[in-house]
Amino acid sequence: MMNNEKRNRAHALIFTVFSISTTIEAYIYSIAYIASNWVSVPRTLIALLSIWPPLWLLIGGAIMGPISDAIGRRRSLYLSLIMYVVGSLSLILSINYAFLLFSIAILMLAVGGEYNTVMISSHEYFPSSVRSRAVYLILNFTNLGGALAAALALANITSVMLQKLTLGLTILIIIPVLYLLRSLIPESPYWLS
Repeated sequence: MMNNEKRNRAHALIFTVFSISTTIEAYIYSIAYIASNWVSVPRTLIALLSIWPPLWLLIGGAIMGPISDAIGRRRSLYLSLIMYVVGSLSLILSINYAFLLFSIAILMLAVGGEYNTVMISSHEYFPSSVRSRAVYLILNFTNLGGALAAALALANITSVMLQKLTLGLTILIIIPVLYLLRSLIPESPYWLS
């Protein structure tokens, strides 16, 4: 009985961690489009901004998959947190188009890699009896992240610096929470075998 209780607590923690992760992933993805108003964009490069986030999202997924296999699911989640911090700080400090693209690239690399890790880990952590429901619910938290970013964008904050601080600091505040929660989850049982 105690074993089931421990397992249920572990699954609840993993569900919470991954739900927060997918929320922040969608939030970051939305930031890329909000941030496009922060700097003057050369007319010839406007189209680049529309494909930039999905491009780096795909690259992140392709790169972080093998990294996650090599270093473990849990460590790759920590790596994405470091990338979130670097990307958030550079986003707040972005002063031109190139710096903005760099910031978005770092953030989207982290999102693409973390999304992969969350999906794979969800399948590895949850038993088959609840796996599909858990994964479905975890992925639905992306809607919350997009709604949060939209609410901040619509908050009528006209100062670009205030927008940068609001969006960037939101990410920087959630990182310690994610770090603490992720430190409590065990390594993926399949990676350990």
